[in-house]
Amino acid sequence: MMMPVFFTVLVVLARDTRQATASEAPTTRDHWHEAFGINICGEFLDPVTDDGADRLGIHTHQDGLIHVHPFGAGGSGENATMQVFLDQIGAEVSDGTLTLNDGTSKKSGDKCEDEAAELALFVWPPQANDKTEPEKLTGAEIGEARFIEDGGAYVLSFNPDDFTPPLPPSMTELANP
Repeated sequence: MMMPVFFTVLVVLARDTRQATASEAPTTRDHWHEAFGINICGEFLDPVTDDGADRLGIHTHQDGLIHVHPFGAGGSGENATMQVFLDQIGAEVSDGTLTLNDGTSKKSGDKCEDEAAELALFVWPPQANDKTEPEKLTGAEIGEARFIEDGGAYVLSFNPDDFTPPLPPSMTELANP
């Protein structure tokens, strides 16, 4: 008699956990836009493109925006991360090295002019302006950065460590994505 009760409790707990994860933003009902740019040695690169078909619902249209509208659990809730987007655009970030799908590669310690540079992700909240201080993430934090609300801004930066890049040029696109 105890076994059916035990299994019933397990099923209820599993369903509650799955529902909590499925309802954590962004969900499959959300369609968010985040401004994004890559800044190397003080210059923004042209907007990136997807590297193949959209696999999880976090992609770009080469418009300087990250489009976040997850297809399922792989791109929603706690799985809606910068790493999912980086994979989608064919970029690799590991051990302080940035490698883009066009072959561009930069490693922390390489120089911008005469100064050693580092790889970092700068994150601004929604409604940011040029006076808003971004959060700076380095190392594994870059890929782990989560998309938690609509309208944020992100700059993947390879610059000297005392350099804070400006907001991405695509900020104006957020008003009419």
